[in-house]
Amino acid sequence: MVRNPEEDLGRILEIAQVFSRLEPMLVGTLTEKRNRKRRKDGSEYVSAPYFTFQYKDPQGRRSWKRIPRRLSGRVRKLIEAGERYRKLEREFRGLSSETGLREAAKKNG
Repeated sequence: MVRNPEEDLGRILEIAQVFSRLEPMLVGTLTEKRNRKRRKDGSEYVSAPYFTFQYKDPQGRRSWKRIPRRLSGRVRKLIEAGERYRKLEREFRGLSSETGLREAAKKNG
């Protein structure tokens, strides 16, 4: 299926408008962990869950922050917003590249 260049350009402009009104987001992962400890009597204790948000800092290094349990739901929603942003970003890059290549292939007249 051959795509219409005008449709591609229209979609690029739609995505640019979405980018102009971005909502708060997080790009990273939230992991749930539990500690296991063995007591002196031999029984095992499993702690309540705790959450860690892993992300890359502005220098590109992996970093993490501990997230309070009460905020884990909000952080998950912000991560989902970040995933939507990254999906649009990939689509934007692809369409921009295709449009640019199409323009480069045009003969100078």
